[in-house]
Amino acid sequence: MLKPGDIIYDINGKTISQMVNSFSKYIPASNTWGKIKKVKNLFLFSNSDSIEVKVERERQNIALKSKTYLLKDIVYEKKVTPRKWQFYDEEKKIGIVNMGIIEREDLDEMYQNLKTTESIIFDLRNYPKQTIRPLSLLILPKTSIYYEFTFPETTYPGLFISEKTASEEIMINTIKEM
Repeated sequence: MLKPGDIIYDINGKTISQMVNSFSKYIPASNTWGKIKKVKNLFLFSNSDSIEVKVERERQNIALKSKTYLLKDIVYEKKVTPRKWQFYDEEKKIGIVNMGIIEREDLDEMYQNLKTTESIIFDLRNYPKQTIRPLSLLILPKTSIYYEFTFPETTYPGLFISEKTASEEIMINTIKEM
């Protein structure tokens, strides 16, 4: 039986490289790591009732034979639903907002919960769901510098130009674009 920490290096007599190459003609990917990412979940699929796997466990090579299952018989752990916002620390001094899942209708509640924190981190790794403008109105009700872009001056190496944009300008530009 496979255990956490096992390093699989052979499946049914094929190395991992051979497995990747055998699937690569069916999987579009521009580079090796892209192929590996896409095919890694296919390694343990088989039409037979078992597979032979060679693993390195605690610096020893072990050969295992494992039963295969139909997809309908596999029980998956349910993913924990990420929170829209939460406190980063026990003292509740720092709040974190997941901008990829928070919706417009959640903003007021989020702000009421986090407005007493010393700082709020807005995690922009996921695309915000049309929440930037209403959020800016909530946090910055008066005109203020909203963000600053720094651009390199291409004709003068080492020189940078800063462009500051006020929250009021953001709203005007957004309305014009609509």
